[in-house]
Amino acid sequence: MHTHRGKVIAVSLFALVALGGCANLQQKWNMLKSRRAFKQANLAYANKDYQSAIDLYNTTFELDPNPDPRVLVTTQFYRGSSSHLLYKPSKFDDPENDALLKAAIQDYEKAIELSRQHSTEYEMLKPYQQYGMEQLAAIYRDNLDDFELAEKYFKALIEFDPKTPERYYALADVYERFHDPEELPLLEQAIESYKKPVDLAPSDPLAYRQVANLLNKYGRFDETMEWLGKARDVQATNPEG
Repeated sequence: MHTHRGKVIAVSLFALVALGGCANLQQKWNMLKSRRAFKQANLAYANKDYQSAIDLYNTTFELDPNPDPRVLVTTQFYRGSSSHLLYKPSKFDDPENDALLKAAIQDYEKAIELSRQHSTEYEMLKPYQQYGMEQLAAIYRDNLDDFELAEKYFKALIEFDPKTPERYYALADVYERFHDPEELPLLEQAIESYKKPVDLAPSDPLAYRQVANLLNKYGRFDETMEWLGKARDVQATNPEG
């Protein structure tokens, strides 16, 4: 009796171990298939077959919901980029087209969030914060005409990369685009943004001339001459000044 019961217990334990082994084997198999789908998705993206890329990136997540962070972040970003590239700004009142832009925004936001989480472990993931913010900033400025969110992401890019003059000019461009003397006066913010690169490169006359050009554009001629004078003075021996 005891011998029979022992055999039953042993068989049961063996079955449980076998099932666990099968489950573990299936998981590993799914991970391998997920990586294969990821590589195929990257190839489809490189070949500009963006719909196939989206489908394959989806398969990557379906087979392995918790992949390596390097796969996770890049999949999130490039799936968003695929949706973004399929979106047609000229198509209005088209729910499918609008859904593409919404999907792109969600994926970019998630890529930024995940990059922040994992970039201390994987330095290579840090640039995806920049890439995601650049895309979102452009979407809110160019496609959705959303001043507050465009300003938010261009400011975030400056915080991420404060030593690049082009970041300040891009923010100034947002202020110019949405400037309305009556309802939303933003010219002073644009001018202040143009002045920031002067602090970064005080010996570069071009930084001063950029400010002068903006002031001249809006008819502020006395200030224009003042900034042209500053551009001249930082390189007094340069005949162009």
